[in-house]
Amino acid sequence: MDVTDGRHASLADEPEIFARAVLEVLADPDRQTRYRRNARALVEREHDWPTITDRLGGFYETVIADA
Repeated sequence: MDVTDGRHASLADEPEIFARAVLEVLADPDRQTRYRRNARALVEREHDWPTITDRLGGFYETVIADA
């Protein structure tokens, strides 16, 4: 997924940094709302059925053309 740190979620590679980020999000209702809206929009845009079937159709066309 094309999740962007600070736009869709708080990302971290280290446990301590992740724990700090979780606490910051829990303490910030505005950030929670922003993350929720942005993440939902991302999923609806990138992973809805029409998008998935279009990508799958393109994949099948490539496989058939290469066969």
